[in-house]
Amino acid sequence: MTMTIDISPEAQARLDAEAARQGMDTDEYTRVSFQTWLSLTMKDPDTEESAFADMRALSLPTLQEYWINEEDAVYDTL
Repeated sequence: MTMTIDISPEAQARLDAEAARQGMDTDEYTRVSFQTWLSLTMKDPDTEESAFADMRALSLPTLQEYWINEEDAVYDTL
């Protein structure tokens, strides 16, 4: 199924940037992200566990970029 949605230019830029960080094209990143979101709305515990694992995998590069860096490493030893 193909869907078309209108998003702001800012949202498009963020989507493109995150897809690039994940090493995916924007269409693939959008598909995977949307499927993960749909899985999170389901009540099946097995599906939820899998969806959370997928969500963590998608968010790890962003987490590393913003939280795991030399500037913040000083807080690792506190």
